[in-house]
Amino acid sequence: MILKPFTTLPSKPLGCLLLTMALTACGGGGGGGSSAPPPSNTQSSSSTAQVSSTSSESQSSVDQSSESSSVTESSSSVVVSSSSVNNSSSENTSSSSVSSTNGQTSSTSSVTVSSERSSSSNSSTSSQQNSSSESSSSESSSSVSTSSSSSSSEQSSSSESSSSESSSSVSSSSSSSSSEMAVAPSVDAGAAQSVVIGQDVGFAATASADTGSSIVSYLWEQVDDTGVVATVVNDGQLEASFTAPNVVLPTALVFKLTVKDDQDLSASDTVTVTVNPDPNAPSLQVAFPPPGGIYIAEDNSNTLSIFGEVTTQGGAALNAITIKGITPEVTATVNGQKWRADNLAIPTDSSEITLTVEAEDDQGRISQENVQLAISDDYEYSYSTAARAILWDESIDKLWVLGADFLISETEIVPVDPLTGVRGTSILSTPMAATRMIFNADQSGFLVSGAISGEAGKIHAVDKSTGAVSVLSSETTGSGPDLQTGSAGLALDGSDLYVGENSSSGFSGLMRVNLLNGDREILLEAVDDDSLTYALSDIAYHNNEVIMVKNSFSNSPVLGYNLNTLTDRQVNSSGSLISSRGRIMLAGGDIIGVSNTTSLVRINVSSGAVSRVSSNLPLTGGNNIKYVTYDSDSKLFYAITMRNAIVVVDEESGHVVGLAGD
Repeated sequence: MILKPFTTLPSKPLGCLLLTMALTACGGGGGGGSSAPPPSNTQSSSSTAQVSSTSSESQSSVDQSSESSSVTESSSSVVVSSSSVNNSSSENTSSSSVSSTNGQTSSTSSVTVSSERSSSSNSSTSSQQNSSSESSSSESSSSVSTSSSSSSSEQSSSSESSSSESSSSVSSSSSSSSSEMAVAPSVDAGAAQSVVIGQDVGFAATASADTGSSIVSYLWEQVDDTGVVATVVNDGQLEASFTAPNVVLPTALVFKLTVKDDQDLSASDTVTVTVNPDPNAPSLQVAFPPPGGIYIAEDNSNTLSIFGEVTTQGGAALNAITIKGITPEVTATVNGQKWRADNLAIPTDSSEITLTVEAEDDQGRISQENVQLAISDDYEYSYSTAARAILWDESIDKLWVLGADFLISETEIVPVDPLTGVRGTSILSTPMAATRMIFNADQSGFLVSGAISGEAGKIHAVDKSTGAVSVLSSETTGSGPDLQTGSAGLALDGSDLYVGENSSSGFSGLMRVNLLNGDREILLEAVDDDSLTYALSDIAYHNNEVIMVKNSFSNSPVLGYNLNTLTDRQVNSSGSLISSRGRIMLAGGDIIGVSNTTSLVRINVSSGAVSRVSSNLPLTGGNNIKYVTYDSDSKLFYAITMRNAIVVVDEESGHVVGLAGD
């Protein structure tokens, strides 16, 4: 059945109109009204289907827009639909005043809101349909059926408007505005501090809540993992404090402040307070073994010595120095400001060990130093270039290493930290050939010998501060026979430099160079195997005598050549030969060298007496010692091996520890 459009309300009773909208003809069952086919350009369906559909969709629309639990009375929907048709026909507008009705009223009121907004939407839809020339008598009928549901009317309409607009409009008029998001409080635990033990420490913290809120609680907590506990006073207040606890090393304590407001929102911030030991605690240093060093049990018979210096403060007396980290703990022997403990049993069932040295004075003040050692089976530290010399610089407590290979661009003179073995940057400003190196007279720089292949040798001066290189003697500087490479050592006596040469194609023997003018003269020349200077390995100078070691295939005696009498002698007593290709150095009145490959020995130049420094020098893996230097203050030898590892030798115990390096 198709309902025809009308311009005035029918004269029939309202009940009939209601029945008509319910698809029941007035006065006559199902066949009361006449029907006419719809125009061909208009979509239509049976009234029964439309009313059924729109009634159901109206119910759904009401549920969503008015937030009502349910609407069940079909008659209410029909009544509203009739009202909507009346408004559409006579006024072509929707009743916006009704649409403001609160969605929390009765189901009928909710339907009224939805229906009248649907009527307004449908009126607009009819206008849009007319503008596209799609209006027909069936569209009025469509308006009647669709006005009871916003979603149905907009599905039937050719308009691009979304049905959600009506629903959204109703929802916004029926619901209250959402409130602004609450903001958490702000907090600043204060600036980092550095304090000493026993000092009262107050936190300079600030905190504030968002507008309209207030902070209701504060909480201070210590959150670091140092194991050092600080007791916070008034930890539930903004202004809290603590007394710096006792520490033996600078220790960073971390504290967290958490604040909470009356909206149950919270915020946190942390602050670091570094607690330092008492400045009047004993001053403690460890000279040996070097921290981070490499310990090889086989080279040290599973034992180790440790020593250093200690100074008490504020007139206090030293109570004791204890070595911890081993079982049993050991009390060091103290002699003035020096302390020492020997034959510590070192466990080798782990890859590292940490020795803790603790000094306590008679006031109960304590200081500590930790020494961590790697336990290994080899000294793995090496340089990229072959080591040609190692020197101890007492003016800056550093080592210097000369490294040189086949290319002059690879030559380097680098400072080395004696505790860690870490290298600095090469100081050389100019590439140069280099074979051997010693300090100059005042140790402000170095004297370096070397030669470029196919050229005569040179003696260079290298400034220690700037790395500037100058030539002191060469083919064009000074007169006399040409230098070779100076590979058999350098020894200095004032302005005279003694150069040992061992060349298979040129001069071999002993030469003297005047550093003031570069002049050169031959003192001894090797003419055959029986010559005194045949196959020199190294030289040193002591009291007008040049000390020499030969580069033989067997162990070599130490020989002396007197520059006044021009006579030679054997310096060392029998049985204390220097190892093949051995290098020597002068320490006081003694010659230091390597004997029998693994023994570091002292040979007194005057008496020839031999004393053994260590029998623990590294041997395995090509680690034979090449060059040695000496720190007379700490009585430590620094030796560099064939594989360029640096080892430290304690003169008193003979224990050896390698430097870790880069």
